[in-house]
Amino acid sequence: MPEFEPPAQIEPREYQTAAVEAWMANRGQGVLHMATGTGKTITALLAGVKLASIQDGELAIIVAAPYQHLVDQWVDELSAFGVQPIQAYQSRSTWTKDVVGQFSEFNFGARNIVAVVTTHATFTSDHFQQILDRLDCSKSMLIADEVHHLGAPHFREHLPDRIQARLGLSATPNRWYDDDGTEAIMEYFVNGVVYEFGLKEAIEEGYLSAYYY
Repeated sequence: MPEFEPPAQIEPREYQTAAVEAWMANRGQGVLHMATGTGKTITALLAGVKLASIQDGELAIIVAAPYQHLVDQWVDELSAFGVQPIQAYQSRSTWTKDVVGQFSEFNFGARNIVAVVTTHATFTSDHFQQILDRLDCSKSMLIADEVHHLGAPHFREHLPDRIQARLGLSATPNRWYDDDGTEAIMEYFVNGVVYEFGLKEAIEEGYLSAYYY
């Protein structure tokens, strides 16, 4: 069975550890408002490792990102953490059977870790949601990259309630000129932003260079 753990070369930064602790303190729900370049992806996967550790090493991870190139980046990062995820986008015929099969293995204890990386559009589709119905969501986790995109009406209407562990990531979690969309995100990722590490802090603490952003 795959071991879900950070690679040896990763030493969590102090703010990343604080972000994970804040998310865990909010019962595994909330949005991390972190500046671009501060390692949101690594932080989210560290949160996943922490959650798996208190669930006897079991976790089904669903990562939803807005664009295909971000999906590919998540696949690389998950692979570095010892997990080979399924890429669920483009033609359904290329991934549906694998997702259904791994969900079934997870449900019956034959697999301790399962990971699926998909786009926001595929994640909120009826087809994917029907497959998600087959998963025992009691030990699952949703990681929503660039979570502000999910505030759009055609996305927010299809966010599944059955996944309880929810982690949203964004450098800009508030949607421009869309208070309803922002409110929907903050309600779904319960209590909204649970940790913030912005440009000012990142530059002052030496994690980002001081140049014009």
